Amino acid sequence: MAIYVAKRLGYSLITLVLVSFTVFFLIHLIPGDPARILLGLRATPESVARLRHELGLDRSLVTQYRIFMANLLVGNNRASEE
Repeated sequence: MAIYVAKRLGYSLITLVLVSFTVFFLIHLIPGDPARILLGLRATPESVARLRHELGLDRSLVTQYRIFMANLLVGNNRASEE
């Protein structure tokens, strides 16, 4: 019985990791720059760069995924980590 439970927990963990990969990369496949969309058409390049930094969009995908997972595990909905 313990082996069955351990296998099921292992499969559940693998499934959750695959779902998190899928969600993260699907979000990044959406066309358009999120910072420019949030700021609107009259945004200056400086304000777009500042918001991209605040949201962590100027970091590598690996770093963004690490932050995404850390925030997911603690239930934080903020885009970047301080």
